[in-house]
Amino acid sequence: MFRINHKAFKLPLVILGAIIFSTVGIKATDVVTTMNNRTASCDAGSALINVSGRAICFDQYEASTNSNCYFKDPKSNQETQNNILQKNCEPTSRPGFLPWRFVTYAEAKQLCARVGKRLPSNAEWYQIALGQKDDSGCALKSNIANPQETGNSACVTATDIYDMAGNVWEWMDETVVNGEFNKRSLPNSGYVSLLDGSGVVLETVTDIKDNSFGKDYAWTTNDGVRGMLRGGFYGSGEDGGIFSQNLAVTLDFNTNAVGFRCLKDL
Repeated sequence: MFRINHKAFKLPLVILGAIIFSTVGIKATDVVTTMNNRTASCDAGSALINVSGRAICFDQYEASTNSNCYFKDPKSNQETQNNILQKNCEPTSRPGFLPWRFVTYAEAKQLCARVGKRLPSNAEWYQIALGQKDDSGCALKSNIANPQETGNSACVTATDIYDMAGNVWEWMDETVVNGEFNKRSLPNSGYVSLLDGSGVVLETVTDIKDNSFGKDYAWTTNDGVRGMLRGGFYGSGEDGGIFSQNLAVTLDFNTNAVGFRCLKDL
């Protein structure tokens, strides 16, 4: 289900999708900038970024547990639930720690809220992820058995956000209902061949890996309420990357390959 090599340039088609579907999104290079001269500031581990004219503090690293959590590296959803029962156990954004996995959609939302943050929307995540020009150094090799520590210096965007491609899938604050997202029917599962301006798959092919989108894969289903995962995971291989998306997972889905990161509105 999960499989990147880097991407020989997808940007022209991404921009084309953004132009054609301009009501959905805007080219990321026009809307994502760092805000070094702004008086507002973010906590350590977060970057101050302008996304579509809004200032946000976007966590630079995939969430990990803090020192108050009983299970520092949860290895099951039961361990995540036990951590959540601890009042001072919170997600943190810092380099050099294993990401917090085995987290469901609702739990990821709850944990971000615990520290006054929220999950990113799909559009926010995608606009920032487009700053990842090369994912050849990201944790996406199909022979990697486990996630790597956060803060891979070979996998960082222009705005200093780490590990958006690979390592662990990341929950978006989105749901898909009966195969529809934003009142639009999704295509069948397959290799990404066209995206809308917010990076959600418009067209797929099943027999050709499209180099324009890094050979990334999209999983979909037309049954029930589903969540959205982006970016791929440590064992994705060519299937994973910033254009990869899993829109077929149940909201209680949790594995060693699924994590999250948070952001704060200013």
